[in-house]
Amino acid sequence: MKFVLIHTDGYSIDYDDSHKTLDAARTEMKHQYNSNMPSDGLSPEWENMSYCNNDDAILYANGEDVHVWRIITV
Repeated sequence: MKFVLIHTDGYSIDYDDSHKTLDAARTEMKHQYNSNMPSDGLSPEWENMSYCNNDDAILYANGEDVHVWRIITV
């Protein structure tokens, strides 16, 4: 069984199917979410719309840059 982390920034779609455990995929998704967070944080408007849970995440970085992640099991 593989756990695939899919990501889009609205311009392209990429995936990483190297995760052998669900926890590894979740850790990587949370790392990418935090890495794409603006250094000065999110404005309250975008903070209310952004989230990172167990199997998917959406980050409205600044109103123009939106990142979406999803983990699927193959």
